[in-house]
Amino acid sequence: HSSPVVVRDEAQAVIVTNGVLTLSVSKEQFSLFSSLRVGNQSIFGQATGIQIFPAEGDPVSTRVLPPTSIKIEEQGPLRAVIKVSGRFAAVHDNSLEYICSITVFAGQELVKVRLWLRNTGAYGYNLPQGQSQWFAFDGVAVDLDLKPLLQSDGALVFSEGVDSRVGADDTWRVAQYGESPDYKSMHFAIEHNGKQLAAGHHTTGITRIRSGETSLTVAVRHFWQNYEKAITLQDQRLSLWLWPRFGEWPRTTSSRGA
Repeated sequence: HSSPVVVRDEAQAVIVTNGVLTLSVSKEQFSLFSSLRVGNQSIFGQATGIQIFPAEGDPVSTRVLPPTSIKIEEQGPLRAVIKVSGRFAAVHDNSLEYICSITVFAGQELVKVRLWLRNTGAYGYNLPQGQSQWFAFDGVAVDLDLKPLLQSDGALVFSEGVDSRVGADDTWRVAQYGESPDYKSMHFAIEHNGKQLAAGHHTTGITRIRSGETSLTVAVRHFWQNYEKAITLQDQRLSLWLWPRFGEWPRTTSSRGA
């Protein structure tokens, strides 16, 4: 390939290049990407990371603790996979683990991220009463710090065929709502500063942000199928809500707290 993937395992970070982008994953704090550059343009800032919102207490970021493991799982001219794992600090008796897989492809301005949460405490329906260590949480978001990308006059945001100019102090989001009370009630909404721009049954949620000559497109797999989700742009931070805080488990026979 004319632009092969090259991986450098350095003392403080793993650095991946593929001819069109350069990505760095820090060994000192897991901020997802400690840097991502496409050409000469820096895309993300240092505040990028993954946040979890416990049912009680303050949100906790993966940036608080260094990862426990960074492995180069695949390394070849066409593709490289970096696998990172660690724990959320002072949450669930340190029993809440994250596992993140980052894939870069030769010559493509594309990064694929897969994220898992794992409860390493005792859990299961058949354990004696009081021994299950369930973890209750209210939300999970991948936060992308877009300060290096966004210009002072804001950005153009496109989703579901609708575009709007979002200023630095604006709030924009696309949200998919679940079953309440049944499948037919599923719906999505796109809002800018609280004003609804579009609505319908379901959406892929694919969102593109353009600032100057650079654009960033984000997509979340199964955006509407399995659970409520959302993508928000606020305070120059793009948040991919894998479990939005407004979400309810999509069952017609249960609700929050039941």
